[in-house]
Amino acid sequence: KIGTKVPIPIEVLPISWRWVASEIKSRFGGDVNLRVGIKGKRGPIITDNGNYILDWKYRGLDNPEEMEHNLKVMPGVVESGIFSNSKVHKIVIARSDSTITEL
Repeated sequence: KIGTKVPIPIEVLPISWRWVASEIKSRFGGDVNLRVGIKGKRGPIITDNGNYILDWKYRGLDNPEEMEHNLKVMPGVVESGIFSNSKVHKIVIARSDSTITEL
């Protein structure tokens, strides 16, 4: 199920990240963390659009379409890493050994 092994990324406006994280946790449960930099990078990761990323570890989505909608109508949420079946045409997996798999 989506969200059980790898956190679901959620792009949020910087001004609203604390509220969005709290709202997700109180409404849906799970653990929500601001994605921060690794060695040599202090502070949050910033997207090309100047936004932050929240990582949401969840118990698993039974209805990805509904959850995607619930997140995207939340004030401060720009996009989520939930791509319901209606939008997915191809999945591309890039591995550390430089191999690429298309599903």
